[in-house]
Amino acid sequence: MGQPDTDGAFTTDAMRQIAETSALRLQQVLAAELIANVGACLHPRQPLLVTGYYGTESRLDLWDTSQGRRIQNLALHGKHDEAMTGVLILGPDGVPSSPALPIRDLDMSPDGLVVAVASGKGVRLVNVDETAQSLRGVAELSGRQSAVHAVRFSSNGDLLASASHDGRLIIWSVATNQVVSEYRLPEAHFQCVDFSQDDLLIACGDSDGNIVVWDVVTGHQLAYFQAHEGEVNTLAFGPHGYLLATGGGDGQARLWDMAESAPFGEPLQHADSVYCVRFDSSGTLLFTCSFDQKVGVWRLDHQQLLDAYHDDQPVLSVALSRDDSKLVIVTSGALKVLANSRLPLLPGPGIQSSGQFGSAGFADPLPPMVTAVGEDIGAAGDSLVGEISADYAAARMEHSGARPLPPQAQGLPYDHNPFDAQSGQHTPFVAQSGQHTPFVAQSGQHTP
Repeated sequence: MGQPDTDGAFTTDAMRQIAETSALRLQQVLAAELIANVGACLHPRQPLLVTGYYGTESRLDLWDTSQGRRIQNLALHGKHDEAMTGVLILGPDGVPSSPALPIRDLDMSPDGLVVAVASGKGVRLVNVDETAQSLRGVAELSGRQSAVHAVRFSSNGDLLASASHDGRLIIWSVATNQVVSEYRLPEAHFQCVDFSQDDLLIACGDSDGNIVVWDVVTGHQLAYFQAHEGEVNTLAFGPHGYLLATGGGDGQARLWDMAESAPFGEPLQHADSVYCVRFDSSGTLLFTCSFDQKVGVWRLDHQQLLDAYHDDQPVLSVALSRDDSKLVIVTSGALKVLANSRLPLLPGPGIQSSGQFGSAGFADPLPPMVTAVGEDIGAAGDSLVGEISADYAAARMEHSGARPLPPQAQGLPYDHNPFDAQSGQHTPFVAQSGQHTPFVAQSGQHTP
């Protein structure tokens, strides 16, 4: 693991002061064992939790957090050619039986009805029956990917992204389970992915510390820059505008204003690798967790450590309830629920995007779409390539409530973008690298 020279913001004095007023407290221990090393997802309406485990077996567990008990576990099995990095289960005669399927990430749809699992060379979709409180496998998505490492649903739930170790990003139609579009960055090894809240942008992080951002509508590659020394373990867009948070093996969480194509503020420093970043529902706070056994809560307007929780084990991931009242943390040896006893932690609806961070601090609520992005988010030619203009954004929102139409509904092949926001016509593309000028975030200069 990365080992910065200091404790970062989590100094002894800081932790002592935070302990006196901390809003975070341990509410319950669901399991005192390594049981959810793939991740955890909280249901948006019910006290249900889905966790993933990969080791001697591959499984999903369904939990009732109100009663603190596991309701069901669902084993996931794969094909032998998917188990290159997996664990083979031997049968009674010593011959390998169905192997444990390598699973590396999971995400729950916004309506709480489906969990997508990055599994082997594809994606498994598992139905969540909140009435019967049960899990049931319903579909398997398989594209031209190897070792899918990350999955994420779009904010409106219409699309699903899968990012893989071979530098491929595939966007699927949730309605049809068909490929909508495909993006490729040769030699990249993707580890995380997320949509912006308006579903206009999609970002991936790779094992070399790089971030790539694409326009979901046009397929244009908008940005490519180095965010961390070492791998990018996690990334997330905020609930307002185009603020992107990333966490890496260098022990830092960093913020990027993708509307202005610039770093925002100073790095948020842990003492070891950052494994998860999550925005609160207001967009004013960022939750981080790290191998240094800390969960940090940061004010985004001036990057101040506001609150923290110190566990006795490395913290691998964190999941937030919709109202931020509960945090589920996955550690190297336990699954725990933290209560947030002081809500809201901060007043205010969020941080304004489009270059209005900084001195503006907290701003008025943003509309569903940022319309102040300007005529060109790389106006001076120094960061992003491609345009997301106010007119473009307005047209995008006006078309079917900002929900892309799967090209399969039009009888089109997979390599068409969902639609052209200006004309309403479908036009073909296959997103490839080499169509951009990379932005080096540290120097602000282009590289060939």
